[in-house]
Amino acid sequence: MFKQARILFLSFCCAAVISSCSKEEEEQLPASVSAYTNSYSGEVACKWNDLELVLIKSTPGFAPPVAARALGYSNLAAYEAVVPGMAEHRSMKQALNLPYELPYADINLKYNWSLCSNAAYYQSIKYLFANMSQANKEKTDSLYLALKNELGSGETADVINRSEGYGAEIANQIFEYSKSDNGHEGYNQLFPASYSVPAGPGFWEPTPPLFQPIPLLPYWGNNRSFIPLNSLNNCLPPSPFAFSTDPASDFHKEAMEVYNTVNNLTNEQKAIASFWADGANTYTPPGHLINIATQLVREDRADLAFTAEVYARMGIACSDAFVACWKTKYAHNTLRPVTYIQKYMDASWTPYITTPPFPEYTSGHSSVSGATAVILTSMFGDNRSFTDRTNEWLGFPARSFDNFYEAAEEAASSRLYGGIHFTNGNKRGIQCGKQLGAYVAAIQLKR
Repeated sequence: MFKQARILFLSFCCAAVISSCSKEEEEQLPASVSAYTNSYSGEVACKWNDLELVLIKSTPGFAPPVAARALGYSNLAAYEAVVPGMAEHRSMKQALNLPYELPYADINLKYNWSLCSNAAYYQSIKYLFANMSQANKEKTDSLYLALKNELGSGETADVINRSEGYGAEIANQIFEYSKSDNGHEGYNQLFPASYSVPAGPGFWEPTPPLFQPIPLLPYWGNNRSFIPLNSLNNCLPPSPFAFSTDPASDFHKEAMEVYNTVNNLTNEQKAIASFWADGANTYTPPGHLINIATQLVREDRADLAFTAEVYARMGIACSDAFVACWKTKYAHNTLRPVTYIQKYMDASWTPYITTPPFPEYTSGHSSVSGATAVILTSMFGDNRSFTDRTNEWLGFPARSFDNFYEAAEEAASSRLYGGIHFTNGNKRGIQCGKQLGAYVAAIQLKR
């Protein structure tokens, strides 16, 4: 209860820091001839996020940070495309003082906001997944046309063209904005040869089985965040435990904990490690968490206004959590448990799941799980129980939780059970994620 109260207090404080409504924004907007966004189903957004997960797992280079960035920008564009039909809400551009341009939506002309959303997703995804396969291009085109026909049924050609043009132009503007964040086409720059890997006791070393010599996306922590940089920096955790091989040291004790835990895994711990692994050729951790949001809005039959806000906040939280996490990882370049244990404890030891090729501190899954737990709690409530079926397609049984923080804690613990993170990396990751999530939850979108 204390931790959740602290998050809520931080959210209250952050609201004043991130944005405030001007008197002009608080005035009642004139009536529009268009139906409100909340009169449309949120299913259009769900279907595009479904497709985005398919693209993430099958498009080369979409490692978790790259996937989170794509989810951030595509869902931002979709929110901006429908917010003119949300009388009580304002744009992210206004709320965060973002520098991209938004086209003008004429209140005297009719727009179909679901068609706007469809066009914004379509255009954004084509840009963000420019290296997708031909088969996936056809899937993307097919979804767009199917939704256009469904959502445009009964509308005049003028309304369809106006709505689609509006959504596409927003996607164009936001994509242009995205190009300057240092993550543009990150899928082509996963292991840059320009990076000089630090050497010495305690630093990251290539890990089995592939022993990738350059770690993943070493410059990602320099990316521009959606929330202000000072807010992101306030979330960064303290330094990890000092490296030591002394059995009495905190570092050695944590390595021993990993060693003993993996050597004595229960069936339940194995199930947890596998369920949350989200490794190569999966939806990745941010995709997994976005899919939890999809399950919830579908369960609630949520309207497009609520759904667009959920996805926008989730996408921003996912993307910024990975920027913060990667900033931390490459500030310290901490070695992985497998390196320490094989070198100083047991040369034959192996983790339960494969160690990914980048530094240990902090845990990315813990960071993004903490951030999105705050967002989901703010949108769906403190005690919303749910069943996560995300990885049933991989053969893993669904898992049920009493609330979102419980799921986040399990996701963090899964990295210990998998043998790929020390407890401190999990603990500090989820703390940082929760602080960052509080900033995103505090973005003042209500006028």
